Amino acid sequence: MSRWTPSVALFALIVPGAPALAAVASGASGPVPGAVVGSANPVVATPPVSVPDEAPCVVTLYSGATFGANAVDFSYSPAACPGPWAKVVFSTDLSLNAGRQYDRTQTVWLGGVNLLFGTTAEPSSGFGPAWHVERDVTDYTALFKTAQQGRVLIANYQNATYTSTITATGRLLFYPATARYPAPKTADMVIPLGSDAVGATVALNSGSDRYAKTLTLPRNIEGARLDLYQQSQNADEFWYTCVPDAQATNMQECGGGSFREGAVRIDDMAAASAPIYPWIYTGGIDPYLWRVLPGVQTLAFEPTKIDLTAFAGLLDDGRPHTLSLQTIGANNYFSVTGALLLTLDHGASVLGGSVLADTLTFPQANVSTAENGSGDNYSGRIVTTAAHDWRISGVLRTSHGIVATTTASHIGFTNTAVTNVVAGFVNQSSDQTTDWQQTTWTVGPDGLTTTQRLEHDPLHLTLSYGTVSADGTQTQATTLTQGRQTQSFGWHNLRLVEAAATSENVAPSSTLTFPPSGPYTHSGDHSTATYAQVALGASLLPNCLRRDFASAAGVLTVAAQTTNCLALLQAAPSVAAALGAVTTGHAQAPAP
Repeated sequence: MSRWTPSVALFALIVPGAPALAAVASGASGPVPGAVVGSANPVVATPPVSVPDEAPCVVTLYSGATFGANAVDFSYSPAACPGPWAKVVFSTDLSLNAGRQYDRTQTVWLGGVNLLFGTTAEPSSGFGPAWHVERDVTDYTALFKTAQQGRVLIANYQNATYTSTITATGRLLFYPATARYPAPKTADMVIPLGSDAVGATVALNSGSDRYAKTLTLPRNIEGARLDLYQQSQNADEFWYTCVPDAQATNMQECGGGSFREGAVRIDDMAAASAPIYPWIYTGGIDPYLWRVLPGVQTLAFEPTKIDLTAFAGLLDDGRPHTLSLQTIGANNYFSVTGALLLTLDHGASVLGGSVLADTLTFPQANVSTAENGSGDNYSGRIVTTAAHDWRISGVLRTSHGIVATTTASHIGFTNTAVTNVVAGFVNQSSDQTTDWQQTTWTVGPDGLTTTQRLEHDPLHLTLSYGTVSADGTQTQATTLTQGRQTQSFGWHNLRLVEAAATSENVAPSSTLTFPPSGPYTHSGDHSTATYAQVALGASLLPNCLRRDFASAAGVLTVAAQTTNCLALLQAAPSVAAALGAVTTGHAQAPAP
């Protein structure tokens, strides 16, 4: 099985010739729409959802709703334009009045299915931020065809200290399909896995906790996908900095170890492992790190999308089936939810099949430690690793012939924690990478279809803190880089038909100073955020986008973007390498 192997040879994907070269060199550059230099409002590097160049039908779900710790319920009726739709987008605008408030988790639900899972910005005593969030929910098209009950929950607890109120408006935007913008193929059913009919997450407090839901499903399933969210909370919020309990005191870190991974079962059969992204919220570590430029996906999480099609034959047997979710390593706690997306065979009411092979076993972490000294003079280094490969195969007898599906996956995890204490001054670092690869081969009457997705999630955090003057003044200096790089490919009968790559990186730094008395101060607050993507369709002509942002002292200082592919490849080497990685394997699909 191949691994993440970046390359800068992006041009190998481009069909030779003048039109292709012109496409690479062309493209507009300029400011980012909606991003105002000098503003303190939050801005994300991720671009808005790409939509057709036409007016959408708009359904307002809630308008000017205010949140203390209350849920806001709403009723949904289908859009006046009944579909088919080329794109469906959930869009929300939020604001906080000036004051004091924590970052809060936001969940939006329709018919028990999660439309948005994320967190909020934080205000200051002199500024109340306003921001926009949207999510492509086209895959959930089946959900929007009937009337549903919905709910928004932002647990915005208020008291005499934490005074700010959150106000939000949410809408669904429906873009009708046209000849230019056809409707994509989407799931026939979207089944919520939440803990109630309207929508709620479930808390998994320990690594042995499981949330299980028993479902009675149609008997003509020919495709299945799980969208899974796993959000760290409470003692697990900074799980990527945690170390084994035996070293926690000397390392001055949280206990429980750093390894976390999702586990999915169907009827107690291991069905999938899921990596967990180290989301950092706007109050995380140092709130001044995230003023203006939040972390990767902080305001709107992306679910982990897991192909379960190899289990279709089992799910079609007419019996109830139990799908269970677990977070390995959880240490109080992870908030989880998900949705099961099913594609049905419209030519038959009952299909037959079976699972042919399942090699998945859930991993245990390997931990190595090295320590010297103790207390105010101590050094410690802990390396935690976990890696596993697995393959699941199934066969299905459909109305259009026999279809065999094999999904092969790999997850690799490494976390290195270092603490050095010299005369009571503490220097800490946490370096973590997670790599995930999922490849699916489908063999049927129309030949071989292959899809592959790779993800690389790096995180580097350094903290230095201690007493810096005789009067007892202390400082905490933080630098951090957080990234997410993806590659995706599609082949049909060994011919490449689509490829894409993205790279997102956020790099903030800040220093807090705590005097012996009086409020703390902050200095050196600055951050950069970069997003870049390249996508190729059947023509293999590239579409490119690069967005660059910077902030300092709590306001936006740079906001620029380009669609010129040459300019994109002139980005930082790490970005160019990640995007160039779409060349890996492009000449030949991976063998089953």
